[in-house]
Amino acid sequence: GSQGKYSITNCIQDAAGLIKHVKTAEFTGKYRTNADFVYLVGHSMGGNTALNAAAQTPGVKGIVLLAPCDIGTMTKQMTKSEMRTFLIDNGLEVLKTDGFEAVYNDLARNASTYSFPNAAAKLKNTSVLLITGQLDTCISNDLLMTFYNAVTRNKTVPFSQHKSYKSKHGLMGVRVKISGDIADFILQTAK
Repeated sequence: GSQGKYSITNCIQDAAGLIKHVKTAEFTGKYRTNADFVYLVGHSMGGNTALNAAAQTPGVKGIVLLAPCDIGTMTKQMTKSEMRTFLIDNGLEVLKTDGFEAVYNDLARNASTYSFPNAAAKLKNTSVLLITGQLDTCISNDLLMTFYNAVTRNKTVPFSQHKSYKSKHGLMGVRVKISGDIADFILQTAK
């Protein structure tokens, strides 16, 4: 029921707009929040959105990436046909889009920008918690470790942590533990 058309770029722009909105005096006054403590949490493609929005928008205290999808790197490594199969197998057809070609063209134009190692280099004063599933066959843990290594090389990232669980992409069976991990991450970084 959302308005507009789905694209990776639109998701990132929407999240960046949300970051700016929750930091306004109007929002912080109405909801009694602190604009200096904005955290983003995203699973799979939502992890891509959280990372890239934080990389583009200053003032995010921390991001939690749950089995995030490095769709930028994947687009650079996969053929168009492989990307079609990946996107359709993972739910593209239930989204309101202008079709695969439009989504793919958006990805192809922005693959380098959205690539996780490039986004990691753009983070400033944003802590990172990466959570991966050891049995994940949807998202490559090798790609995610390349990303995490880039995060640890970024000297402006004040805190980073990687946790891995014996689970698949949906992180079923470990979600209660992950909730505790997220709470601990926020407590460690909200200073």
